[in-house]
Amino acid sequence: VHHHRAVLRELVDRVSDPARLVHHATRAGDRDTLNRHAAAAAAQAVSAGSHRQASAHFALLLEDADRLDPRQVAECRAAWAYSLYVINEFGAATQVAEAAVRSWEQVDDLRGLASASITLSMASFWTRGPTAAAAAAERAIAVFDRLDDVAGLAHGYTALARAHSNLATLGSVAEPSPAGLELARRAVELADRAGHDDLRSIALIYRGSSRLALGDPGGADDLVEALRLTEDDPRAEFYMRSCVQAAGSAYRDGRIEAALDYVELGLRR
Repeated sequence: VHHHRAVLRELVDRVSDPARLVHHATRAGDRDTLNRHAAAAAAQAVSAGSHRQASAHFALLLEDADRLDPRQVAECRAAWAYSLYVINEFGAATQVAEAAVRSWEQVDDLRGLASASITLSMASFWTRGPTAAAAAAERAIAVFDRLDDVAGLAHGYTALARAHSNLATLGSVAEPSPAGLELARRAVELADRAGHDDLRSIALIYRGSSRLALGDPGGADDLVEALRLTEDDPRAEFYMRSCVQAAGSAYRDGRIEAALDYVELGLRR
């Protein structure tokens, strides 16, 4: 502890790397320094695609939630929930996303609430099933509609389409969902209106998957386009999601070589 405190005294006014400061502050027991720099360290980790590291920083920071500004708590919980989702910690992601929704309610921020509800939808699909996922997505859509937020609506309809269409990926007992396809089509339209390629790519994943599940071979073109749009996105999770959905859809469609190609693309990334 003594040595970390000594190092921290030397670094705190000279080093701009927040992760390094958090490392020494944690071991020195210096909560004030940790609280000042942990959010920036987490954001840095997210930018680098290191969601596991970001999650560790958020966990440290939110141990002291009572001492933080309520808006910062809401922002950090929302970001932490998404990082937990990306690293497949679905149970924790669901719990933290619920806490984020409550935090946004407390600071009366509708946009934050709606965004956190989408993360809750994504995580709760795996922990509580499609009905819970759809309910969270529908809440997000209702709020974004009130705000006239086209990009938010695109994201919300994509989450709702996912709650429907992902049933087709879970096994032979599940049936393709025409409702999921219509929701995905709506999401693509809204993403185009908003001019957001990242939202378009996600919406295309679920439109393409739904089209293929319902026997429309044109869905493969949607998946190819989604993959193209995510190639240069620094957020690797979008590219990987495209590869996973494209591989699964190709496999179910009997196109085994195409499925293997998509798997190989994902492994290379």
